[in-house]
Amino acid sequence: MARCPALTHPAPPPASHKIELPPLLSTPLSLSAPSALSQRSPWLLVVGLDGHGVFDFFHGHVITNPGVPPWWPAFCGAYDVTAAVHLAWLLLRPGAAGQK
Repeated sequence: MARCPALTHPAPPPASHKIELPPLLSTPLSLSAPSALSQRSPWLLVVGLDGHGVFDFFHGHVITNPGVPPWWPAFCGAYDVTAAVHLAWLLLRPGAAGQK
């Protein structure tokens, strides 16, 4: 019985091929992670938003992604840092959730 060489020794993927989570998996993960983090401590959301915002400012130097508009990392970074500051302010107010 002859074997097909393509089945026994598959060709390596092209250099441009990237392994990514399918959108059907990544979307539920990205939507459920903040909810799970906020159950433990809302401060984890502040740290996550701030970290993501700071990373966005270096995004263009670390990751090459031609599908991202040039203005997007700055916009996303500014939004994330602003959201982190606002959430921290809400958590620090007297009578905020989780304070005694």
